[in-house]
Amino acid sequence: MPDQPPTDSPAQDASSAQEPGALLSVRAALVLLLAVVTGGVAGLLSHLDGNSAAASLLAGGGAAGAGLLLFHALVGGGG
Repeated sequence: MPDQPPTDSPAQDASSAQEPGALLSVRAALVLLLAVVTGGVAGLLSHLDGNSAAASLLAGGGAAGAGLLLFHALVGGGG
């Protein structure tokens, strides 16, 4: 009987390893991107209106949170 390599050799394990999956789905990345852009624009407009930096950050954060909920409902995802 010829010598056969063991079936659980490290070389075979490394070659048969699957690539890791995506960290975020495309839908999740799009929803988060839209929320961040919405919050940034709202914060910038608030600052340009003459509000303090702290008030502008609060306005941008609130807009980003509301945008996250809105875009989660609007962007199709089947669920």
